Amino acid sequence: MNLTLEEWGKIFNTSKGRLLLNLKLIKHGLLPINIKFTNREKYYNSFDEYPVNNGADYLTELIASYEVEELEKYIVIIEN
Repeated sequence: MNLTLEEWGKIFNTSKGRLLLNLKLIKHGLLPINIKFTNREKYYNSFDEYPVNNGADYLTELIASYEVEELEKYIVIIEN
């Protein structure tokens, strides 16, 4: 599935889109993430960033922070 970020933005503003996002993450060897309700606005705003700044830094940082959070959960499980 090769889509532009703008096309992804249109798709990923839905629940199905978040499922597709997790599928992409898993296919690339990453953990699925859960975008919390409290960060929903940041998630939606990340799609507005692309046409303005021509970049996905905001979305990348958001996903990376969730990946770190998920990895920390696994570390706690392994250590206990």
